[in-house]
Amino acid sequence: MKTTERVIGLVGPSGVGKGFCKGVIRTYFPNIFSEPTIATTRLKRDDDGSDRIAGLSVREFFDKMASSHILFGHQPFGEGTEWYGFVSSSFSNTSSILTEVHIDNIEGFKSKFGNKLILIGLIAAEDYLRSNMQQRGDAIKEIERRLEMSGKEIETINGLYDQMIIDYLIQVNDGNRDQLSDLVVNIVVQYI
Repeated sequence: MKTTERVIGLVGPSGVGKGFCKGVIRTYFPNIFSEPTIATTRLKRDDDGSDRIAGLSVREFFDKMASSHILFGHQPFGEGTEWYGFVSSSFSNTSSILTEVHIDNIEGFKSKFGNKLILIGLIAAEDYLRSNMQQRGDAIKEIERRLEMSGKEIETINGLYDQMIIDYLIQVNDGNRDQLSDLVVNIVVQYI
């Protein structure tokens, strides 16, 4: 199997299954994709791996953005929440990249990666998202905040798909949940 430098970006609201899809892709295509290191102002967690730099002050974060050490800074959980971005050096290798792309960063990713970028949009109904977030143990207040944001995200994703900026769109639901692995693998296999 030949490898081509690609950036596979998963776009979708919280609870739609982006993490699940990343796991599936990594399982089917081992040693093909690297994930860029994430920098964040949120506190470090016990389960943070070497792919996450947590606990930056807001000042440190913006200083690193100003010096281009952090790219694509955004607040995925809304204004007044923690900042997230990608460590720029983690994009400098020649392997293919697999990551989640927030809707606010799509234009930046398109600008940086051009036709190397393949965006897969994942959308779902509110009850599906709520159920997934409850199953993973998210706090009720956090679920409600994320669901409030999901409507705007889904509307934006649909619009970007209609404009052919997002390459693929999968409507995830209980009826196709079991086929989600196959759907994502069948997309990715075309590009490696």
